[in-house]
Amino acid sequence: MKNLHSEMTNTLENSSIENLKLTEPKGIVETTLTPVLSEMPWNTTFSLCAGVDVVTGNGMSTGVNPIDVKPSTLLGISSDEIFFIETKKDLEKLFKITVGGKFNVSADSSLSGDASYSNTVKFSSVATTLVVHYSASYQGYDEPVNQNLFTLTDQAKKLMEDDPEKFRASYGDYYISGIKRARQCTILYVCTTDNETSMKSFKAKAKAQFGKEFDAKAAAEFSKIVSENRISIEVHNYMNGLEDKEKCPENAPWSMESAFNALAWYKVNAIGNNAFTKLRHYNTLNANYPLTIPIDPTVFTTMSGLYQDAWYIISMLNSCPEIYQEKLKSRVNSFKTGLFANKAILATDNEKLDFFSKEANSLKQKLESILNKQAFYYLIQKPSNEPGIGNHQSANERRHWSYGLTESSGGSYDVQVLKWTDRIKRGKKSAGKHTVNSTFDKSTTGNKLPLIVGWEIKGERADNHNGGWEMNSQSFIGKDTAEVTVQSQFDRDLDWSFTVYYVWAEDFLFG
Repeated sequence: MKNLHSEMTNTLENSSIENLKLTEPKGIVETTLTPVLSEMPWNTTFSLCAGVDVVTGNGMSTGVNPIDVKPSTLLGISSDEIFFIETKKDLEKLFKITVGGKFNVSADSSLSGDASYSNTVKFSSVATTLVVHYSASYQGYDEPVNQNLFTLTDQAKKLMEDDPEKFRASYGDYYISGIKRARQCTILYVCTTDNETSMKSFKAKAKAQFGKEFDAKAAAEFSKIVSENRISIEVHNYMNGLEDKEKCPENAPWSMESAFNALAWYKVNAIGNNAFTKLRHYNTLNANYPLTIPIDPTVFTTMSGLYQDAWYIISMLNSCPEIYQEKLKSRVNSFKTGLFANKAILATDNEKLDFFSKEANSLKQKLESILNKQAFYYLIQKPSNEPGIGNHQSANERRHWSYGLTESSGGSYDVQVLKWTDRIKRGKKSAGKHTVNSTFDKSTTGNKLPLIVGWEIKGERADNHNGGWEMNSQSFIGKDTAEVTVQSQFDRDLDWSFTVYYVWAEDFLFG
């Protein structure tokens, strides 16, 4: 803070421009910008001394005189991060360490092209993505020893004096005063299975093995756990900071082994490239130039959330079974393409910002519903304790049997479970027993195919003279038909209830 105060004081003393002010319509809420922004993501449209518009995120013309910089030569402490993507919060963590940014400034093409991590990530009840992220930044920026040596060009200085709005339109809000190089390698292990139990076991065992570094021991153990739990693996390796002359001994298509070997080689050989910038507001060159812009601060918050939602939407689509991907792929691609194409105007076009926000919410709701249903579907795939065909169940001492899920089971999955009950009653049969079948199938649901998730049967006689029952097929759960045979005791009334819990099969195409 002391250096910044000194620089701004010197700037004010040397300034010949006074009382500059951007024209602001009445009633517009302002955003006050920070004089210096550090660790901002690098963009290939950037260059030292060039301008940056934080509203559009674009690189702008250069209004600062060229200046010699002192390159940073010391590589800082490296860091390794290892985590599974299981929730939206985990995905946001990946977004921050690979894209980052502030206001509307972010890394290149964070929402478009195959380079976007969001096009690769999967996470659901039967999928997860292991992130292995290595980074090492240089200790300082490539920048002048004395920041006070930055000066406006004569043309820029005159434009700032004559027309501050045109100055901002030409040169943006900030100029690039420093560039930090870094090396970053991100490996994504996309793990899938068709069994929720296997996925839970796999993640629990894998998490127990990881330390602070994905070393040879961790890699070997991870490979073993993958095999033991019958997990399918797809590997993606993103290595930044390599020069053309550097030849990695491993290349795509990646395997678990080759990706690990590449990471070990990368840590030793990668030189690093431009990764971060330091942005200084033009106010640091003249303290009378306003730090404010006529944009509501909440707009930037909305936009940041929208970009992260876009990652979330794309990753959820990847995580859906193919039949559901096909239904929504075109719409998601249109959303992604449109959002990226309109990135530069979102902060000033409330109508478009509102449109993309509503579309994001709609897509999130649809995709979350699909993945919730998938998780619910795998609940009913677990082995049940149904007695099976031909196993007679006596009701002399027990009146009630229940299997699988019930009406209340769908609540946490946003799934509506429907209920059908057949009350089976017959009067006393002299010198004999009643034997009655009860059948549940699509004829009882208006010819719409059901998917049974649970069922129960109950002898309604409180005196325990209910007789017995048996199933007429091996299993009901996961099927569209259920039939039981109930029987009264000799010379007794028959009174049973047969209840089936079900969902619509057309909404659960996960088999």
